[in-house]
Amino acid sequence: TIQLDLTKLGYFANVSFALAYSSEIEPNDVIREVVAIKNNYLTIKISGEYDLLIHILLKDLSQLLLTQKQVAEIPGVARLEMLVYPVFSPWPNCGEYISTF
Repeated sequence: TIQLDLTKLGYFANVSFALAYSSEIEPNDVIREVVAIKNNYLTIKISGEYDLLIHILLKDLSQLLLTQKQVAEIPGVARLEMLVYPVFSPWPNCGEYISTF
């Protein structure tokens, strides 16, 4: 397992977006837009009130505002919630595994 100190790479915050897309949009179009966002390290399809959960690393406040605008302007996004929190260091924590599967 490799653990990273994200602050040494310049990342000081993490933003999570929960978003729901409208019923008339093709979900794969929204997903394609989401995974293209800079520093997006995890996108999860979920069920319930929201359709996607997105996690993005941030370097500063201006990147947060730019990312928020970019997500909000994706065609077909009907609802959006955002949560900002500091990065965890080291990451992933001991015993956590990040998989590419």
